[in-house]
Parts: sequence; C-alpha cells; structure tokens
Amino acid sequence: MDKRFGWAYIGSGGIARKTASQILATNNHKIVSVWSNRKENADDFAKKYNCLAFESMEDAVQQQGVEGVYIATPHTVHFENAMTALKCQKPVLIEKSITVNAKELRELLAYANKNNLYVGEAMWTKFNPLAKFIKDYVSSGNIGDVLELEASFCIWFPRNKRLNRPEYGGGALLDLGVYPITYSHMLLGKPTKINAKTKLNKFGVDGDDQIKLTNKNGSVSNLSTSISKYRSINANIVGSKGKIKIPNFFFGNKALINADGKKSVFKTDHSYTYQFDKVAADIRLGKLESEEVQHKDSLEIIEIMDDCREQFGVYYENDRH
Repeated sequence: MDKRFGWAYIGSGGIARKTASQILATNNHKIVSVWSNRKENADDFAKKYNCLAFESMEDAVQQQGVEGVYIATPHTVHFENAMTALKCQKPVLIEKSITVNAKELRELLAYANKNNLYVGEAMWTKFNPLAKFIKDYVSSGNIGDVLELEASFCIWFPRNKRLNRPEYGGGALLDLGVYPITYSHMLLGKPTKINAKTKLNKFGVDGDDQIKLTNKNGSVSNLSTSISKYRSINANIVGSKGKIKIPNFFFGNKALINADGKKSVFKTDHSYTYQFDKVAADIRLGKLESEEVQHKDSLEIIEIMDDCREQFGVYYENDRH
C-alpha cells in the first residue's frame, strides 16, 4: 500500500521545483498532479517529477490520490487559487505571503473553517529546527527580556523578475519582508505601533523598506528588506542577559549565542520537508491548522503588512475588491 501523501501542485515555477525535489527525495510524498497557467510549463514539470499535467486547475485538484493542494503561484492569485481548491473540498498549503491582504485571508479562513478544511501558510522557516530552537530558547528566558530585534533580508533582483511587477504583487514586502516580520511576531507577538517607510523603485513597487515595530513589552524590532540592493540576511536578538546572532535566519542552520558570559553555537539542518511532513500529518489527523503557523499568526502578520503598505502608499488590484 502506498502511504505517501499525495499533492496537487498549483504553479510550476522556482519554489515549486525546489520543494518538489526535496519532498520526493524523502519518499514520504508524491506529486499526483500539476497545473500552471502555461500548459507547457506544467508539462515540463510533470515530466520531471513524474505526475500528471492538467489544463484545468479543478481537474488537477480533484485527481484521484490528491490529499492536499500546494499553491505556489504569484501572490495576486493566491486567494483565487486557494478558494478554487477549497470549493473542491481540498486542504490547502499556500506559499507566503498567504494572501495579498487581510480581507482575502479572512474570507478564505471563514470558508475553510465552515467546511472543516485545513488552510496553512507555507512559512517554512517556522517549521525548521532552528526557528523552533530560537523560540524556545528565548521564551525560556535564557537571554533575559528581549530589548531589540534587528532583522534584514536584502537582495538585488534583476528588472525582469516577478518581484518588480505590480500585477504579480511585486515588491520587497510580500516576498522578503514577511520573513523578518514573522520572526518579530514569533518572538514578540503583535506590535502596538508600526512605523514604515519605503523607496519605490522605477517599476512602482516598494524596493527598499524600513520598518520599526514597537512591541508590547517595550522592545523594538528594526526590520529592513530590499529588492534594490544586497545588504544582509541576518537577525540579531538583544536581551537583558545575552544576545543571539542568526546568519541567514530565514533558512539558516546555526545560531551564535552569547548568554551569561558564555558563548556557544547551536547547529542544525534545514529543509522544506519539515514543513511538508508536518502539514501532511496534520491534514491526515483532520486538523484545520498547524501549531507552527496558526491562522491567528498569519492574519496578524498580514495585518502588519497591510499597515506597512498603507504607510508606503502601495496598493494592488486585489485591494480594490
């Protein structure tokens, strides 16, 4: 009997291929079907990952053996694609950012909860051992009270990339900024005050963002994200009794700790399989969400980003609906 979890893949681009390669290597998963808005891309994906390509998303989702639907399309169609899958009575795992705005997410969650269907945001960072260790280590008081978090995710993207196209929800915030905001939310919860500014690039999307979150305990999260230039991909947590430096925090495999006068290094691995294994297990258990990325978390984070975009003056077509 085949015990592998069966996925329908919606989208066949870079992130779809990265996750597919990793999850198929474990033999815990199989990709049953794929749909893309370009059939030739779906055909190429299907040939490489041994699945069936469909011209209709509904047919891909409803193919026999599909237990969950992974949505890896541009932000601006996440809501539409997810709702299509949910109306076919299928659980969904949606790439971050889960929707363009909070209004879309509330509607998705309302439908899913009413119909007892799983919805999850593919924030793979929170499923990996490093983030789980950091969360537990900090919440246990090992570095005292958190005073400040600095986190940055800044990479230059060429002009032809999706991130520079407003019609696809382009810009730094939804693709990259979601990571430092998620890290702050994971450690310090929903902020009490948000100050955000950006430099729009020539394509009209937020190219270089600076975000300051004031948190309930009085701490401050200074976050930066950019698609206009490379700076760094690091997080630094400063506490009253110590500090932690996390290189490449969104997918990193180590943390440099200085607490109570002692230095140490925590090392681990990272993989998309942690996320897919857990989500698959939760779906089979009949859960509506995963504890790592709860609905409340995703909603509060998208509300933070809605606030940031309002301060930026950046809006998408989805915001008109």
